[in-house]
Amino acid sequence: MPHEGEAWAGWLGYGRTDAVAEGYINADVLVFVGCGRADVLSDGYTQGFDAETVLVTADPDATMHSGRTDQHILATPATFVRALAGVEAAAARGGRGTEWLAGRAEAQRQTAAHRPDASIDGVAQQMDLGVAFGELDDRLAGEAVLTFGAGNATIWAHRFVKHLAPASLVGARNGAMGLAVPAAVAGSLIFPERNVVAVCGDGDFLMNGQEIATAVAHGAKPLVIVIDNEIYGTIVQHQENHYPGRRSGTRMANPDFAAWMQSFGGHGERVERTEEFGPALDRALAADAPALIHVLIPDTVMPPASSDVPATGSARA
Repeated sequence: MPHEGEAWAGWLGYGRTDAVAEGYINADVLVFVGCGRADVLSDGYTQGFDAETVLVTADPDATMHSGRTDQHILATPATFVRALAGVEAAAARGGRGTEWLAGRAEAQRQTAAHRPDASIDGVAQQMDLGVAFGELDDRLAGEAVLTFGAGNATIWAHRFVKHLAPASLVGARNGAMGLAVPAAVAGSLIFPERNVVAVCGDGDFLMNGQEIATAVAHGAKPLVIVIDNEIYGTIVQHQENHYPGRRSGTRMANPDFAAWMQSFGGHGERVERTEEFGPALDRALAADAPALIHVLIPDTVMPPASSDVPATGSARA
């Protein structure tokens, strides 16, 4: 679904805001199309189990779904959407008023609004990913293909970079690392006329970064953004939450990723300050070759807090 308009109320993956989650928690009816109620969107099986539930899946056993099912429609997403096109929208709207629906859309707009990281003292003093991914969103204008592996580094792009075109996002459903680079290579080969951008952490990139060789060999020209904090950030976050001050086995020793890309004949740049990112991005997008921006951040930088957007229009009708 395009990330604009009153019908788009946000996403419920890792890094979602409480303001967006309010719409899910307070919904009267939940319709799952091609997926089920699983751990991530339900906050560890704690939210969204009371609403009437419609499940649309071709799996008769609904193996990926937890909790109540009031109606199970055996259909693929494509078949369901084609049938849905014939339904009168007004008849399917239910009792919610326009104010509540507009509130859900506004919560998402506030979530995705570009903003500096409030935890950083001075935008120009170090790399501010809130600013950087806002600039990426402006340059891509919703038309690019973005690919993700897994990890904290992807959350800024999930939050701030919009999608307005079909076939514009590839990510691992089960959170597996290492998908971003090979998916971007494939995306660039399939859509050579589009910008294709892989968003990786340093750990994610090192899983399958060698697939840049495939890009060079076959003429693919993706842009890879590597967020380098020299740690496995998601694991460190769990370690600090459960065992404060006891990080273990999560420190990384990284190469100069920009120089590594240059060794393939691609375009590589290394940035450490916020004001360097925009010009480097422009040069990378203009390069007639695979490109990589190596973004260095401190290991203390963590994704935006889930509570940094006020809840909007969350009351039940």
